[in-house]
Amino acid sequence: MSENSCELGIAITTYSRKDMVCNLVERIRALTCGDYKIVVCDDGSSDGTVEELRKKGVTVLGGKNKGIAWNKNRGLFYFSNICRAKTVILLDDDVWPEIAGWEQEWILAASRVGHVNYIPS
Repeated sequence: MSENSCELGIAITTYSRKDMVCNLVERIRALTCGDYKIVVCDDGSSDGTVEELRKKGVTVLGGKNKGIAWNKNRGLFYFSNICRAKTVILLDDDVWPEIAGWEQEWILAASRVGHVNYIPS
């Protein structure tokens, strides 16, 4: 794989929830295996989210607040055109992986049916 590609791209959407998204990034780093890259898609936060994430070495895509659909598309565009990822997982900032290797089921489902969604009970 080249520097501008990866097996798994994880795009996290956020808006003004600095602590939550920073905790999620650390959790993903601790529990995700293999070749992956994280990008946080910030929807115009004014609470220091972008600055804090960049201090932690996280790639952040940001700009004016344009809503959740626009923000998710930032992540899809990034992993489709800039850093090509074989599989892309879109996460909101309030998701919390529980086990090491959590991403493997998502990758398998995406390879089987093209996409996967999770809705808690």
